[in-house]
Amino acid sequence: MPKAEIYPNSQLAEVVFEARFSGIPAIECQRHLLYEKVREAYPMVFVPQVKDGDFPALKAQRYANEDQSGAILHSINSFGYSSKVYPGFDSFKKELLRIFDIFRELFGIEKLNRIGWRYINLVPYAKADGVIPIEQFFKLGLTLPDSSSEYENLGIKLTAKLKRGHVNLVIEGMESKAKDGKEVLLFDIDYFKTEDLTAANIEDYINEGHKYSRQLFEDLITDNYRQYLKGKKI
Repeated sequence: MPKAEIYPNSQLAEVVFEARFSGIPAIECQRHLLYEKVREAYPMVFVPQVKDGDFPALKAQRYANEDQSGAILHSINSFGYSSKVYPGFDSFKKELLRIFDIFRELFGIEKLNRIGWRYINLVPYAKADGVIPIEQFFKLGLTLPDSSSEYENLGIKLTAKLKRGHVNLVIEGMESKAKDGKEVLLFDIDYFKTEDLTAANIEDYINEGHKYSRQLFEDLITDNYRQYLKGKKI
């Protein structure tokens, strides 16, 4: 794995960590306890929209910093931390653990049902003769019988079982509002675990999710795209 933690031309849009657990009703009526502990750094409060048939207590409330680049999300059965301006793994983990420890102590979180580490990348591209230049970015090896490997549209979604967890992988075209007319590929890596999880081992899960997701990213991108991310012209 490359030593550089953050590429100069990184197209990482968001990093998210989430932990889920069996519902604790006290969280719903004591949200203010967490907010008072974090309001100095995350003063902005966003209440989720609720549609008919939704269960409000299961919808995450969000506390964000002033520029909304970082946020805490929680409901009666989940806790999450998100960063849209990724400061690097060490800084992200330090802040995540600080907030999770507060949350855990306030509400007695011990057993977890699921943890997830997610990298969301948005890769801009321009079609050539109506074809997505997928070979510029990814080593996918997609070839259909009696066809070329030139794809006019792309939507890959899969879930794979791993030795120590699972991964959801998505690579698909998205609509973009970019003024340069470029379209965007969503490159979403979601590593998760669901068995024998405890809050006490949260740091191990964070390290594991980060390590696997970063390695998968490196294994899937092409060398030319990696050079671009490093700031070199290609």
